[in-house]
Amino acid sequence: MTEYSGLTSEIRALAEAVLQTLKDTGKSVATAESCTGGLLSAAITSLSGASDVFRFGAATYGEEFKEKLLGVSKQTLACYTAVSAECAKEMARGIRDYAGADIGVSVTGYADTGDTPGLVFVGVCAKDECQATKFLFSPKSREFVRLSAAKEALLLLLSIVGDK
Repeated sequence: MTEYSGLTSEIRALAEAVLQTLKDTGKSVATAESCTGGLLSAAITSLSGASDVFRFGAATYGEEFKEKLLGVSKQTLACYTAVSAECAKEMARGIRDYAGADIGVSVTGYADTGDTPGLVFVGVCAKDECQATKFLFSPKSREFVRLSAAKEALLLLLSIVGDK
């Protein structure tokens, strides 16, 4: 894969499609990322015109920031952990609300360590509907998992925005 600013050409193409679809629908987006550490935000904001649709991005690695900034409940973290569908949905809702965006997208997972290396959840919250999708990537490397997670988040975002 060809790289552009640390992102693959495939991710850049997906980000371009997301950006155009957000513009066409008049929607805005905000991101909350853990294991991707800002790759999703970087993919979108690397494009000219991103400021028309991108509201805010946060790399919330620590649980305390998932709680304080995004409003993830202590109960969710205690019962399900930070790497769960429940946490991903709360992260997506929290960043959407915090930024005043139409859509919130979150990524949380284990890039190369943890209970299940390569386990990632992507959350998307639009209107009052929040969903999370589970992915299990073969952890060839930390970077592979991070890039794969960013790609899948863009694909989910594109499908959600295209439906709205």
